[in-house]
Amino acid sequence: MIPTPQSTAEALPDVHHLQCMEIWGGHGGTFDAVSARGMDAWVYSKPYAGNTLGGDIHYLSACASGRILRVALADVSGHGETVSAVAETLRRLMRKSINTANQARFAQQINQAFMGESDGGLFATAVLGTYWAPTQTFLFVNAGHPRPLISRAGGPWSVLCASSGGVTRTGKAAAGLSNLPLGVIGDTGYEQLAVQLEVDDRLLLYTDFAIEARSPEGRELGEDGLVALLDGLSSGDEALITELLAGVRAHAGVDELNDDATVVLLRHNASPMPPQTFGDRMRTLSRLIGIASV
Repeated sequence: MIPTPQSTAEALPDVHHLQCMEIWGGHGGTFDAVSARGMDAWVYSKPYAGNTLGGDIHYLSACASGRILRVALADVSGHGETVSAVAETLRRLMRKSINTANQARFAQQINQAFMGESDGGLFATAVLGTYWAPTQTFLFVNAGHPRPLISRAGGPWSVLCASSGGVTRTGKAAAGLSNLPLGVIGDTGYEQLAVQLEVDDRLLLYTDFAIEARSPEGRELGEDGLVALLDGLSSGDEALITELLAGVRAHAGVDELNDDATVVLLRHNASPMPPQTFGDRMRTLSRLIGIASV
């Protein structure tokens, strides 16, 4: 049975510890805790209308050395077997790029593969995130997806984007159309952004169910409304997801949401890496921005 959290008293199963070269996730219902070097994650996903599989795809992966944790969240314009094929393609590409830190290149590969499988007009929004443990940096690419949110060490929530404080560009998309949903234009470029994390910083990735939820009067919750909702919550980690879902349902005035719903909450646990020399740090920076391979 797919968990549907209704109260903060509901407990998650044991934490799943992500192993090197493991890819965890899919597009079915789940409410799980996952731990890896540098990051703890809580993942909630529930397909619409009691379906076993939905259009939201979520994956987490860890590289061979434990330095790279990748997070992928995609919202596909379809259901059933069509989404299953896309989910398998995304999993295969994550396996192929599991030791690659450069996000923009990974996004381009996914887009090209998506174009090859989307003859029926299928497309997807996606956010791809990579945590690089040696420098405790989170990189992300947004392909037409709702923007991630960040809370610094328990502080207020805000949108994580190019104009946010502490966010830098590590790679800029080429001239022309960029950051479009996957499967729209084959040669779309993707901008890669990076943010330095401190211990207990939290990141929230989610699909559009949250910001598109409408009140009985027709008012969308929207990005600002979602931030305000989060700022009014005092709980942390999995209880935050429980209360967030309850808040979205209350805004919409419903007991069950009318869309697939997926939330990925990341908390930086700042697990230490072995000491590095200055040369090591420079080499990791080159790998981070795609100048050198991992």
